Amino acid sequence: MLRLARLAVDARAQGLGIGTALLRHVLGLALEQRSRTGCVGVVTDAKADAVVFYEGLGFVALEGAREGLLTGEPLPMFLGIETIAAAVKG
Repeated sequence: MLRLARLAVDARAQGLGIGTALLRHVLGLALEQRSRTGCVGVVTDAKADAVVFYEGLGFVALEGAREGLLTGEPLPMFLGIETIAAAVKG
């Protein structure tokens, strides 16, 4: 599994598709690693204000995998390799 700990775009550049392009690159790496090392997907640590962004891309929350109990801590979210592969095929 690949773990994307943080993905951020400067506030002045948000809305230009940079975050999506960066994430697309990471998902491409996951596909490459699928055959090399057996990658099964990507986990990201989504901040509260980014959860909707990741959900829109198909990521699902891993509620039982939280590392702490403090409000505002990142939410681990997962996107499976088959979903990634299907999206690339279009």
